[in-house]
Amino acid sequence: MLENTVYRLRHDKKLSIGFIGGSITEGCGASSPKTSWVGRTCDWFTRTYPEAEFRFENAAIGGTGSMLGVYRLEHELLDKSDPDLVFVEFAVNDWSWPYDGIFSDMEAIVRKIRTRKPTADIIFIYTATLYTTQSLVAGCEMESRSAHSAVAHYYGNILCVEIGEALRDAVYLHAGGDWLKYTQDNVHPNDEGYRIYADALIAQLEKYLGGAEVPAELVSYGNMPPRLSKFDRTEARMIDPSEAVMSDGWTIINEPICGKGTHYIRADKPGAWIELHFTGRRAGIYQAMTNDSGYFAYSIDGGPEKKDCSYTSAGQIAMCMTNEMEYGEHVYKLRILEDKPEGSSGTSLNFISFIVS
Repeated sequence: MLENTVYRLRHDKKLSIGFIGGSITEGCGASSPKTSWVGRTCDWFTRTYPEAEFRFENAAIGGTGSMLGVYRLEHELLDKSDPDLVFVEFAVNDWSWPYDGIFSDMEAIVRKIRTRKPTADIIFIYTATLYTTQSLVAGCEMESRSAHSAVAHYYGNILCVEIGEALRDAVYLHAGGDWLKYTQDNVHPNDEGYRIYADALIAQLEKYLGGAEVPAELVSYGNMPPRLSKFDRTEARMIDPSEAVMSDGWTIINEPICGKGTHYIRADKPGAWIELHFTGRRAGIYQAMTNDSGYFAYSIDGGPEKKDCSYTSAGQIAMCMTNEMEYGEHVYKLRILEDKPEGSSGTSLNFISFIVS
């Protein structure tokens, strides 16, 4: 495991590291990015290998799982930093989603990474919360972790690191079962909780990187086994809103929204519509839910509309997606509705991109 990382650290003395995941990888609950598990891990690399040149890119977004991650991966991580080592942490946010969908998304993430860079190393990170722990204690299966592990075992040479166990041990051995000693809200660690996570991960990194011999050359993992998933999510991609046909009332705003993206498109007048012609099996939007957002309707190929809501009292990145359909040419259309959710100050819709597979 991690032979190519050893080679790059000690032979090339250069390593690009990427992170993708949810809020725990984003560092929610930490007093600063430096005290999160990602920040502490980056600090360990720079201190342990002072002669190496590092690049770090964190593409995590709170509240999102592999379902959106598979669409974001290339544009927001692989294109930006061409990582040699990728940490993937989606098991908690994938919790409660169907096994087959999780497997499809995680399989596509692995295949995308290894297609782009066959010599990249991959590490799956498993975290824990009070709620996942209660579910496991009650005898429930955590299908997300099972799906992630199945992908790792099928493709091989993917290190799975259970840092959540270290936090659970600390909670029950040193805090009498009180998760709030090490977390802000029973989910997101505080600085001490993140230290426990980082220490558990670093112990595994030291095991695989510390005393290993430098390989003679990089190993390629590009010769992958056949895809197992029914649907090929390696086609999952982001499409810029500027490629769509739209009514009056839409504006492209060249700034991030909810701290993400470089630009987004917005409309706030009921009746405003936008449609995308695409080739694939499903489509949707990578949206920013805001306190002035409202309801919208979407349809495929002029069929019946489905209603969804983009309102939240605090900014949140999310996705809205159609069901799978027959692969081919389709038209995805959105329309802003005039009714307003309780608490919302408007009827806007804001999204960063279309997402298509």
